[in-house]
Amino acid sequence: MCKFHKDVAKDIATDPVTGDFNAGRFCVALLAMAHFRIEQKEWAMPEMYECDGFNPEELATPQAVAAFARSGLATAEAEIKAYRDDHIGLLHAAMDKAAEGHDLDLAGLGVPDMITKDGYRHCASMPADPRKNGPFMDRAVVDLFAGYDDPRTREYATGDLRLISADDLPADMAAYEPIRAACERFISQPGIMDALRVMFRHSVARLFQSAESDLSQGKGLRGESNCIMCKGKDGLTQDVAPSETVAAQSLSASPDASSPSRFWNGLRTVRDGIGGALVSHAGCFVIPAVAATFGASLSHTFMAATMYVTSPLIAVGAAAGLDRLQGRRISQARLAVAGVIALGVAFAINAAGGHDHGDHDEPHHPEHHHHHHEHHHHHSHEGKIWRIDGDNHLQV
Repeated sequence: MCKFHKDVAKDIATDPVTGDFNAGRFCVALLAMAHFRIEQKEWAMPEMYECDGFNPEELATPQAVAAFARSGLATAEAEIKAYRDDHIGLLHAAMDKAAEGHDLDLAGLGVPDMITKDGYRHCASMPADPRKNGPFMDRAVVDLFAGYDDPRTREYATGDLRLISADDLPADMAAYEPIRAACERFISQPGIMDALRVMFRHSVARLFQSAESDLSQGKGLRGESNCIMCKGKDGLTQDVAPSETVAAQSLSASPDASSPSRFWNGLRTVRDGIGGALVSHAGCFVIPAVAATFGASLSHTFMAATMYVTSPLIAVGAAAGLDRLQGRRISQARLAVAGVIALGVAFAINAAGGHDHGDHDEPHHPEHHHHHHEHHHHHSHEGKIWRIDGDNHLQV
C-alpha cells in the first residue's frame, strides 16, 4: 500500500507521550485512509496512478515533477506541520472513542497477520516489508469500499470511495466486520474525514517535495511500486480463508510485539503473573526492614500469607492496566490466569525458603539448640537439673 496512506496511519497509531506503536489502531487508521487514492480527480494527478511513494526515485522523474506541479498540491512544510499539530490530537481522541466500543487489539479486530511499525512480516524469521499490508488488510482496503469506476476489478477510482455498511458486507467477509465496524465508528465522528483528507494531501505533498533530497541522501526504498490498491481484485490472494490464515500464522509465526497470536498473548499472561509474584516478594525485604526500625519483628507465617494475597492482586492489576493502556479489551480469563500463575510462583518461592528474611516467631540462638544431642544438662533458675534422655523425654 502507498506510503501516502501509511505515514498518516502510523502517526495516528503512535502514542504521543510514550511513542508506543499500536498495530491494531494502525490497521483501523489505514483502512480509513484507503478512502483516498492518488488517481482521484480531487488530487489531479492521474499520471501517478500505481506509484506507492516509497521510492523517491519514482517521485523525482521529470514526469512526476511535472504532474505534481500541475496538481496544485504543493504546501509549505511549516503549514503541513502546523496542521498536523493542530489535528493529531483530534484523531487520537477519535480513535480512543472508537476503542470504547471496539477491541482495537489485532486479535479483537480479527487481523491474523504480523503487523509491525516497520511493515508486514510474513513470519518472525523474515524482515518487515514496509510496502505490504498482509493478506487480511490487503483485502480489507480493496473489498470494504464501494465507488470504484469498475466494481468488478476495484483497481481504479476517480470519484469518492465509501466504506460499505454491515448490510453490504459479503457473506464470505464476516471475519472483517470487527475492523469495518471499528473504522466506521472512527470516521463517523465530527471532523475526522476532513482531517484525514487534508493529512493525505499533505502526505502526498511532503513526499514529492522531499523526493530529490531523499534520493540524494539514500533515503526511501528502491524498486518498482507495489500497491495492492492499484492492483485491485487481481492482486488479492483469495485461496486462503481467514480461518486458515490464522491457523497458518499460529504455526509459522513466533512471538512479536505486534502479533495477535495466542502464543504471544500467553507469554504476556505468564509475564504478568511472574511479575506480580516477584514484586510482592520484594515486599518481603522491605516490610521487615521497616518493621525493624520500630523494634518489631514479623513472622514467617505473616510474610507468606501477605505474599499469597498480594501477588495475584498485583498481577491482575498490572495485566488489566497494561491491556487498557495498549488499547486491548480486558480479558477476564487472562486476568484470572495471571493471578493463578502469580499465586503458584508465590508458593514456589515460599517452598524454597524465600521468606527467611528477618526475625520470625522465635529468635535463633544456636547455643540453645542442645536438643539435637542425646544427653545435655539444662539448669533452671530454681537449681533443678533437667536432662533429655535417648527417647527425647525430659527427666529431673
